[in-house]
Amino acid sequence: MCYTKYSVLCFVFAAIIIVGCGSNPPQNKKKASGQSSANISVAQGARVLSDKSDSVQTVKTWSWEDYNRKVQSIEIKLSKQGISASAENRKRLKISPMVKNCPDYFMLREFDAPLLKPLSDDLSKIAEADQLDQQETAALVITMVQNIPYTLVHPYTHEKMEEIDSKSGTGFIKQYHSEESHLPLNQSPYGGCADDVGPAGIYSPVEFLSGFRGDCDTRTVTIHTLLKNMGIPSIVTNGPGHSMLALPFKPSNPAAPFLVHNGVKYYFLETTVFYNNQQGTGPRLGDVPKNFDASQWFPVLY
Repeated sequence: MCYTKYSVLCFVFAAIIIVGCGSNPPQNKKKASGQSSANISVAQGARVLSDKSDSVQTVKTWSWEDYNRKVQSIEIKLSKQGISASAENRKRLKISPMVKNCPDYFMLREFDAPLLKPLSDDLSKIAEADQLDQQETAALVITMVQNIPYTLVHPYTHEKMEEIDSKSGTGFIKQYHSEESHLPLNQSPYGGCADDVGPAGIYSPVEFLSGFRGDCDTRTVTIHTLLKNMGIPSIVTNGPGHSMLALPFKPSNPAAPFLVHNGVKYYFLETTVFYNNQQGTGPRLGDVPKNFDASQWFPVLY
C-alpha cells in the first residue's frame, strides 16, 4: 500500500492481531520452486484450490472456511483477455488525486468491477441460499479472501526492496525473505513474495482472484470491489504501513475503535489472515491490536 510500500508491515500487523486473539497465524506449506498452478489441487486444512484453467480462461474452484466453520466453495472464472487488460490498467496507476502518497484505488475498482460482476452474483446466490443478512454476506466475502495465504508484494525487485529497507533500519523485508515458510519466494499457487509489481506494489482485484497472490491493499480493494457490486457498503482505510477494510456494522466488541465517514461509524477489519482455534474464528470486525489509534487511519476508497 502507498508508494513507500513496506508491505511486510501488513504481515507483521496481522500477526500482532492474531497473537492478541490468542492464536498463531496459519503457516504456508513450502512448495517446490517453479511449481505450476495449472491443473493442480492444493489443500490446506479447509482450504482447497483446484485449477482447471485453459488457454482462454482461468477457472479456479476455491473452498474455504467461514466464521461459523462451514466450508464454502465457489468457482472463479475470468477470461485471460480480461486478466491481461486488468494488469495493463494496474500498470497505469498514479497517485490518488484525493489521498496523499497513495495509489488511485478508485481506478482499479472502476475497471475491475464489471469483470468481477459474475463472481459477485455467485456470492450473492450463496448468501441467498444460506439466508444471510447483509453483515453475514459481507463476512462470506471477507472470509473467502482471509483464507487465501498471504503473499508480500513489492513494486521493485527483492534485492532493491531489501536495499531500501536496510536504509530505513527496519530489516523486516530481509527477514521475511529469509523465513523458511516464505521460501521459495516464487512459490505457487500462493504464499512467498511477488516482486516488480509496479508501479505501486499492488495487484488488481482481477489479478488477485486469478493468481491468488496478494497482501494488504490488494485484499482490501478486492473485497471492497466485490461488496460494492453486491450493494454492501465498505471502505478501504490506510494507516501506518498497512491497509484495512472498514464496515458500518456493529462489532461484537462495543468498545472497538472506529472512524467516521460521511457521518457513519465504520469499524476496522483485518483481511490478511484467518484463524480457527479454541477461542473461535477470525479476525472479525473490530479485532485490532491493543493501543490501536483510529486517528492514524484514513478512508482511501469508498
